[in-house]
Amino acid sequence: MPTTPKTDPPSRAEKMGLRAQEVRAREKGRTRRAEILQWFAETGKTETAFYLRFQELALGDKAYMQSYHTLPDADWSVFKEITRYWNVKTA
Repeated sequence: MPTTPKTDPPSRAEKMGLRAQEVRAREKGRTRRAEILQWFAETGKTETAFYLRFQELALGDKAYMQSYHTLPDADWSVFKEITRYWNVKTA
């Protein structure tokens, strides 16, 4: 009967290192999301103004917001998420 080699469980330091990496990655994601949302801060609080500003948003930022919020559609769903954040009514 073949035996599988035993591996030692990760040490506490290794676990803490992995946890710290996860926290840093999550924090970096929140920072990018905040920067994208902040880009709309000076926009007039109307659907039209937000839509025009949204059209200038880089495709990478739209894709990031879509993946961050696990949204189905890169355009309309992301637009709705941004307007909901800023409390702007949409149709």
